Amino acid sequence: MNVKFYLIVGLVVLFFVACGPTTSYSTPFFRFSGVVNSNGDTLKAFTVGHDTLRMDTVKQYDAVTFNLIMDGGYNYLTKFNIILSDTVNTRIEYPQYDALGNVFSTSKSNFNRNRFVFGVNLVQLPMSFRYIIINKPVTTPVITLEVSNDAVFPTNKSGSNTYSFKLRTPIK
Repeated sequence: MNVKFYLIVGLVVLFFVACGPTTSYSTPFFRFSGVVNSNGDTLKAFTVGHDTLRMDTVKQYDAVTFNLIMDGGYNYLTKFNIILSDTVNTRIEYPQYDALGNVFSTSKSNFNRNRFVFGVNLVQLPMSFRYIIINKPVTTPVITLEVSNDAVFPTNKSGSNTYSFKLRTPIK
């Protein structure tokens, strides 16, 4: 009986020692839960490159609502940026603008320039924003979305703690 007891205790100790402290690292990513224009039509997106999507054509004076989820994988989200290629003819609005200060650091973020630094530890964040086309631009506008997490990749592992992609939005 003592042999079985010590064998079980030894296996349990070995199990916990073998696991040891681990460091997780993963590249963050986005998931879209819907892209809808002001008429309530769902817009499709098509892959046109490694990091570029082309959306269905939208009209001048249209507003496109993006519902997305930022996901840090196993790590905390640290930064989120929206970069517009045309800030004269397009703009971004946030339906829950007042709530942004609850999640993002108001001292480090620049809400007017669409640059956000997380003020709380979150692994995932659902967020909505509206992309408004004021005038028809000369070139096809591009929205670049970037998200970063606190992952630190060891030298023997490939990966990045930042993910970005571009959305091209043709306008008629």
